[in-house]
Amino acid sequence: MSISTKTGDKGQTQWRDKRLSKGEINFEFVGNLDELNAWLGMVKSFSSDLKYNHLLTQIQKDIMLLSSLQAFSQLVDVTQVLRRLRKGLKDMESAAAKLEKELPSQKHFLLPGGTKEAVLTNVARTVCRRAERSAVRYFGHRSKKEGIEVTLAYLNRLSDFLHLLMRWFNFRSDKQEEYWV
Repeated sequence: MSISTKTGDKGQTQWRDKRLSKGEINFEFVGNLDELNAWLGMVKSFSSDLKYNHLLTQIQKDIMLLSSLQAFSQLVDVTQVLRRLRKGLKDMESAAAKLEKELPSQKHFLLPGGTKEAVLTNVARTVCRRAERSAVRYFGHRSKKEGIEVTLAYLNRLSDFLHLLMRWFNFRSDKQEEYWV
């Protein structure tokens, strides 16, 4: 099978059982998830921390599940996907709690910067926030809303986790945080 089918050359593509404009919110949401996944891969490529790289790999797999739940819900076991996403949410919350205990308390907004790992993680965090905003718009336009609660919670928690991970990358490298006051 060729990757180039040429069926999308006029700005439309297949979504479930119909052709839609690539400008639809469905594609914006799934595209934001795709971009987020790419940035998480970039973070992993610059990080030597096996513990968090393992978690980031699982998060990437979860993001693929989030995408498949939206684009191919008729082909996936929705109950099993939601169960996995809820477990991923708990794993992420646990990791975030551990990170928060290791870090000094944050009293001000931070300027993006620091190590390469931290900067890339912060970019991933901002893309995650964009994916979350597009999820809210996407779900607001649908009558059938499989997984809305877990999807929104997952993306919200993921951006929190990425913020803490960004701070941790700087902290372990003795990189001073720059505050915006």
